[in-house]
Amino acid sequence: MNEKIRYFGGGQSPIVPRPPARVTSAGPPAFLGLTSPITNAATSAQVLQPASVAEDAAYLLRIPRLFVQLLKGIHHMHVNEYVHLGVAPDHILITDEDQVRLTFLVVCRNAPPRVRFTTVTGTTHTIAPEVLLQDPLGYDPRKADAWSCGVVLYFLLSGGTYPFSGANA
Repeated sequence: MNEKIRYFGGGQSPIVPRPPARVTSAGPPAFLGLTSPITNAATSAQVLQPASVAEDAAYLLRIPRLFVQLLKGIHHMHVNEYVHLGVAPDHILITDEDQVRLTFLVVCRNAPPRVRFTTVTGTTHTIAPEVLLQDPLGYDPRKADAWSCGVVLYFLLSGGTYPFSGANA
């Protein structure tokens, strides 16, 4: 299985470093392709940045399909008693066939039904407010994942900006 994968978001990632500033016109019209491909025996990946959403109606038409795939992936994890806790645009890959792949699974945890977490885990711009409250009774990690998915949708629809300025908001 040798699929080519593109980054959904384009920021820093623990797996793929921030690309150089030089951009090319490579990639689908909804993205500005960046020149740092990553390859191994099974997969090739390229980090991509979103272009201006207002300029690309085709990109807007892809968002619902991609977002539904993200939700299905998170739902699959939740049904199997796992939570992601790090959902962010940089942790979502898209194959050439427009298939979503969740990455950054290092923060995933087992979460049986009705379990509450008390540890602060998440990505700065997409972390749920209840996680930051540090309530001694904890928070529902599934709801935290849902919040992060909503932030990813905002990111896609706004052309690559976040609704808040991170954990300080």
